[in-house]
Amino acid sequence: MILDARKLIDDFDGVVPFIKNGILIDTSVAHIFIDGYVSARYAQKIIPEHKSLLDFFDLLKVGNQWNQFVVTPHIFTEVCNHFKNTYNKRG
Repeated sequence: MILDARKLIDDFDGVVPFIKNGILIDTSVAHIFIDGYVSARYAQKIIPEHKSLLDFFDLLKVGNQWNQFVVTPHIFTEVCNHFKNTYNKRG
């Protein structure tokens, strides 16, 4: 998925009512966020999808005063399994 935050600026006013109380983070977004964070933090490598995701989050905060992310227990379980399977060195 290629996400270009600059294209969303024109349609931003139409999005505001849907994100005024926070944003629901889905599994694939959490995967990109975690993988990008780990790569940037430990491998000193920038993943383009992670940079685009951070730009998108910054864009969403421009017109809003929310500061919470919502993750359901099912999504959290999937993310934990991904994290365990990807970064656990013990089989």
